[in-house]
Amino acid sequence: MDIEANDRDLAALLFTWQNRFVSAAQLKRGFWQDVEPRSATRRLTQLRKHGLLAYHTFPWLPEHGLYFSCREGNKVLAACGLLSEIQARDYPRRPEELSPALRHDLNVVDLRLGLEESGVDGRSWISDHQLRMQQRKMGAQQRVPDAVFDYTYKNMHGRGVLEYERAPYRKALVHGLLTRLRDRYEDHTLFIVTPNPDRSETFRGWVVESGVYSDAPTQTAFAHQAAVMKEGLDGGFVDLEGRAWGG
Repeated sequence: MDIEANDRDLAALLFTWQNRFVSAAQLKRGFWQDVEPRSATRRLTQLRKHGLLAYHTFPWLPEHGLYFSCREGNKVLAACGLLSEIQARDYPRRPEELSPALRHDLNVVDLRLGLEESGVDGRSWISDHQLRMQQRKMGAQQRVPDAVFDYTYKNMHGRGVLEYERAPYRKALVHGLLTRLRDRYEDHTLFIVTPNPDRSETFRGWVVESGVYSDAPTQTAFAHQAAVMKEGLDGGFVDLEGRAWGG
């Protein structure tokens, strides 16, 4: 018997399509926190068994595998108006290895979950994959940030851009990166997330030195990944001048 996707299933399928690859723990955190873990596992198994989610085993991962979007799941999303016909034809190949790029993307999913639990509107989230699709449609090949989104934090409402540094950036390239981001996302807050607190301070120093955001010190925010994955916007972000962002 075919499975009937409910609203929670559809949200999880769309989330997976946006992010390309996700773990079971990430899907459970995002969509099944209010149910018993076994119930969430059972539902994911049903979605996989009925071909709405694809799955690939990586024995060395804690959960031994990753979910990713597939043709049949995308068809369901398109039938509900959540994907266009062109978007529905877009799904990744089965991964051959857990590459550095894939590890980066999985970390971004964890950042997203933390951010959405603390004031970022998940409905507004535009992933790097979606941004690349938009660029290809316009015939452009420029580098894109990791995400664009709306947020509400304390008494602030705004648009944000996420830049996640998993592998170290080169200082010589930072000025050009910042210039492009400021030009493309002029009214957005730039959230820069780094692997550790020391790296956040180093990166903040580079941004200060660049002068790109010198006229808008509160339009940049710096924090490290463990804090943001757990606490999101409450993860200790500081602005360009080292003061608590949003305080």
